[in-house]
Amino acid sequence: MGKIATVALLLALLGSAGWSEPVSSNQLIGHSRQFDGRPVEFRGELIGEPMRRGDHLWINVSDGDSAIGVWVLRSAVPAVRYFGAYSVRGDTVLVRGLFHRSCPEHGGDMDIHAEAITIVAPGETVGHLLKPAAMAWASGLCALALLAFLFWRRRERFLGRT
Repeated sequence: MGKIATVALLLALLGSAGWSEPVSSNQLIGHSRQFDGRPVEFRGELIGEPMRRGDHLWINVSDGDSAIGVWVLRSAVPAVRYFGAYSVRGDTVLVRGLFHRSCPEHGGDMDIHAEAITIVAPGETVGHLLKPAAMAWASGLCALALLAFLFWRRRERFLGRT
């Protein structure tokens, strides 16, 4: 039986027995030996851009403390609307899969090979308001810079350098 078929069978058997509560990135990183090779649930925001690799995707999921790389079949990913960036809060997902503290298939990186991904909360665009105090400081500093330039130009003309 191939490696992928074995993993799929193991996940199916373990999935039917039920999943535990989602683990945090701090738990996965701090107790990586304990979770290595075991099925986990991980919940967080999709961030960055998905990286396509044939029929799979690399996606990053952040729970607010750290991000974990997730390797998943493209067909197992639901219709994602948003990936997090400066002006976007990404969709919140629940990832179920096998955790690897040092994945031999992916150069020793820590990752989760996902069996299923479910969107649990949609993402949204985020507006960033300008703070009045910051605007006042910026305006004042621009005015000071303009005054300094004008005084410098007047001094240069007075001394006959321009």
